[in-house]
Amino acid sequence: MTEREFVVKSLPSVRLAERSATAATQPQVGELVGPLFDQVADALMAAGEQLGLGVAYYVTIGEEIECHAGFEYAGAPADGFDIAELPAEAEAVALTHFGSMATISDSWGAVFGWIDNSGYVASGPCREIYLESASENQDSWVTELQQPFLRRS
Repeated sequence: MTEREFVVKSLPSVRLAERSATAATQPQVGELVGPLFDQVADALMAAGEQLGLGVAYYVTIGEEIECHAGFEYAGAPADGFDIAELPAEAEAVALTHFGSMATISDSWGAVFGWIDNSGYVASGPCREIYLESASENQDSWVTELQQPFLRRS
């Protein structure tokens, strides 16, 4: 296992073509996100659009997790997806996850551990930026995990 490298940085605003669904439990998230990406990709291609960078983000509401998945998109609204704007964030921690989504919860655990140990508190939706995800073999995937944070008062 390689040592994890945490990077503190600002996040730009991101405009997405997306779909969303709600997971009742954390294990359901993986079952929802892949099909959401597929639905948006199909709608974009049907509209004659190119796929931008893949982005997922998550909002916890009580015990449920609102899952959003889509692609960076500058075009007009079309059938089959919604438009979402993620705001810019002044401070976030980022960690690159290499490989399968089956082990991504370990990387997220490390991100939240870093935030807690550094005296911060998570703020706003966490983001997954899929830098390399074209292969069916997830072992070659590269995903940047991003979590905005605030300093504890």
